[in-house]
Amino acid sequence: LGHFRILRSIGEGEFGKVKLGVDARTGQEVAVKLVRKEGLLGAKREKLMREIALLKTAHHPHIVKLFDIIETERHVGLVMEYAAGGELFEHILQRKMLKESEAKALFRELCGGVSYLHAHGIVHRDLKLENLLLTHDRHLLITDFGFATTVRRSSPTEEAPPTPSPGYERRLLHTSCGSPCYAAPELVLGEGGYDGEKADAWSCGVILFAMCCGYLPFDDDPTSPSSLDISRLYRHIVTSTISFPDHVTAGAREVIRGLLDTEPEDRWSVAKAAQHWWVRGEKPKRDRIGAASSTDGPERGGLVAGMINRLEVGYLQPFHPSQSLVLKHKIYSTEKMTEHRLHLEIKRQRLLVQLIFRFIHRNLLQSPSMIQ
Repeated sequence: LGHFRILRSIGEGEFGKVKLGVDARTGQEVAVKLVRKEGLLGAKREKLMREIALLKTAHHPHIVKLFDIIETERHVGLVMEYAAGGELFEHILQRKMLKESEAKALFRELCGGVSYLHAHGIVHRDLKLENLLLTHDRHLLITDFGFATTVRRSSPTEEAPPTPSPGYERRLLHTSCGSPCYAAPELVLGEGGYDGEKADAWSCGVILFAMCCGYLPFDDDPTSPSSLDISRLYRHIVTSTISFPDHVTAGAREVIRGLLDTEPEDRWSVAKAAQHWWVRGEKPKRDRIGAASSTDGPERGGLVAGMINRLEVGYLQPFHPSQSLVLKHKIYSTEKMTEHRLHLEIKRQRLLVQLIFRFIHRNLLQSPSMIQ
């Protein structure tokens, strides 16, 4: 195919197979998306042309690069950056979940790429684990721009500026796109248009939750396990609260809750999430330890509360046996996961009691002046 040598298949997309290729001139490995011209009509052709146009203009280290477009008699070949690490979905599936440090680093890169798109008037509308790739050194690349679009002012003929000014008004979108488990509720339940940037922000929240927890936050409606009724699933989403496994820290929870606010007006933007202290790898800007760190003099209740906060508030979170550590394949039975998590819960509760008694012994019983 031109000066590219085509090797083995490495994936399959909506339009055809993705092959590993090598540039015969430089030896660089590339991914070649082969699209059959036969049947490439109407909406399919429009979708492909939109993806090509957007990739030609997007230049960011965390957005997949489009190197070349080659046509043959039967195919259109999109020569793109090769991500040797595969899909982020598979990466998480192999590890059950990611360490928070890795999740944070990848999420920071996701925010960088999505913020770049939004600053240039582009919304992706199909952000999900399967559309995020990893390079050989574990850096993130956003791919698959088939549902992406530009946002304009109210006039349909006025193009979005490369960098929207403070007074720039985003056009509301009306086409529901994306995968149900990653799509914002207003795409299904909303009666008017929706803000594409806020819809992308919701998807980023789902992705961060999945990286930290190993399963999707809104995978199932307990009253409709098949989730075939999409409207019913989304009514379940807007009426339920997010629960976290114990290991997820307060900073990560704050970012996820901000992005998964069911009210688009109150939902964090991706740019706001990127500036959060947890995402930036900084210490919290305010004291989260509790009254134990106050200089006004300790109180017994405050000391114990502060100690509990140091252990992570997650120890006291309610246990939800309906959750399973899956992404889209039911790997573990509910019974086995329930038994495993109950066992962990008992161990954590015992540890908590032991630490409370140890804390009281060291800080109260050995300091008579503190007993009033």
